[in-house]
Amino acid sequence: MITVRNTPIYLYFIIILFLAFQSTEIIAQITKRVSLSSDGKQLPYTPHPEEFFGESNVTREHSISADGRYVAFVTGNSKVTANDTNASYDVFVRDLLTRTTEVVSVNTSGKLGNDFSDTPSLSGNGRFIAFRSLASNFATGDTSKSYDIFVHDRQSKITRLVSKGYNGAKANGHSSYPQISADGRYVAFQSSASNLIANDTNRIDDVFVHDLKTKRTFRVSVNTNGKQAIGRNSIIDPQKSGFPHISSDGRYIAFESDAQGLVDEDTNNLSDVFVHDQLTRKTIRVSVSSKGEQTVPFCLGLHCHLTGGNNYGSSISADGQFVAFYSDANNLVPFDKNEVRDVFIHSLKTGTTGIISVKTDGRQTNDGSGGTAISANGRFVSFASVATNLDNFGAAFSFLSANVFVRDRYLKVTNRVNFTPSGGDNDLFSDRPEISADGREISFYSASTDLIDHDTNGGSDIFVNDRNLNLSYQADLQLNLVNKPLLQNPNGTAMYSYVVTNNGPDTIYKAKVFHLISNGQTLNVSTNLGSCKNYSAISLCELGKIKPGVSRTLSINIVGDNSFDPIIQTIKVSSSEQYDPKLGNNRLNIETPRK
Repeated sequence: MITVRNTPIYLYFIIILFLAFQSTEIIAQITKRVSLSSDGKQLPYTPHPEEFFGESNVTREHSISADGRYVAFVTGNSKVTANDTNASYDVFVRDLLTRTTEVVSVNTSGKLGNDFSDTPSLSGNGRFIAFRSLASNFATGDTSKSYDIFVHDRQSKITRLVSKGYNGAKANGHSSYPQISADGRYVAFQSSASNLIANDTNRIDDVFVHDLKTKRTFRVSVNTNGKQAIGRNSIIDPQKSGFPHISSDGRYIAFESDAQGLVDEDTNNLSDVFVHDQLTRKTIRVSVSSKGEQTVPFCLGLHCHLTGGNNYGSSISADGQFVAFYSDANNLVPFDKNEVRDVFIHSLKTGTTGIISVKTDGRQTNDGSGGTAISANGRFVSFASVATNLDNFGAAFSFLSANVFVRDRYLKVTNRVNFTPSGGDNDLFSDRPEISADGREISFYSASTDLIDHDTNGGSDIFVNDRNLNLSYQADLQLNLVNKPLLQNPNGTAMYSYVVTNNGPDTIYKAKVFHLISNGQTLNVSTNLGSCKNYSAISLCELGKIKPGVSRTLSINIVGDNSFDPIIQTIKVSSSEQYDPKLGNNRLNIETPRK
């Protein structure tokens, strides 16, 4: 469900049930359930105390890794892994390649948390996971009795406390909504604590970034001069900055705030979306029109909706140059006449703002949209909507029909994601989408019982849709490392070479490469045939058509940072259309020691 934070939008709308419809494009998509036990069994239904129809104890909060391999989810169900005896909500990670599930809300010794854990965020390769918890046994001396932010390393098994006071003291307030950078170094989060940094005196929630390498915490909900935001601290209607989203290398942080003083021209007294650049220390507002106009409360006749210009829910591209968000305003783009919440995108490079939640023919929706997720290069934006005119299904009264869509900004096409296996309309709502770096995999939450065969647990689940997969053609793509240095100096550069081979039997028409770097920077990535582009810590390549038996070479020039931590690369090759029957040979994790 699309939500205004904790309030589902579907409760405000009465929508139309859809008639059956099929198309070959829909049938080519494959949807899998990921909220499963480690042995692949569905989770038995256990009612949630605040459940609505079709919901159970699998929560909406989830995260998909940039490479699309891992999905983190939250449940209070004790049947996910063996020996889950803490009778609380835990965070789990599902590996779509090995088809196993592990609990990750544990301390360094592997013990389960002694209280509630939720809101996971995965690094690009799924190694690191940030989450929020009330547990007091994850870190020594954690006696704050407040929500804290932790990061668990799935490789080393170490769990670290992120939200701690600048002088080593326990945080004196709650921390929430963690977002970890794709390279796994930075964690952005929201906190009401006033002792995470020195001189935090505004008494409202702020947005912070913790550097896991230097162990330093910075406040980023500040203006360009470094001054803190000014806001109302009240129980009924507090002002705050929060809900951050971070670029792949941690440089850019998008967040929403209804506080004042972040930019000089902010006079609308509404919630806006901002971006802070950690390198230049500059803060800008992105919830503006292409002319730079701020949103304003909209009026219908003599009636003005005072909160009608609010902006929410930012999602930032890997290089920090595009920010998607949703807004109640009607002055962000010309001819916005539908008088409902829409999804927009703002380019930091050009300063322009465009609308996302539209039909393929460009017409506006007839109802609200929200819940954004953006791909690495900003091409694909996924969102949820209760509109009935974004697809070809019919209409009958229902308030359970939120659906997930993806907009291709290059082709200007909007497609629905959630369908039954035969391409029909599913029975209940789907929402809260997340998206992989290349836009191929989209994860989402749903209470539907017919998105897959044999879904009989009667409750909500987390699903992943491979929206480009076509089972009619198969090709085994293989990735091999052919050249790398044995050691690499701090701040030194080195060349790495890879070969992508199509082992057949069919021709690949759209081969793609995903590359992620940690503890270093990609200076250049190139291929002998095709094109590559770098988006900070993430690079994407289009290799085009590869016939059976034919190979492509890939060259990557990397400079290390000034630490002695190993340079880590995650690289994946895939087809955007053909099915790969052997997934084990199209991914590599490469570690290069320093000297």
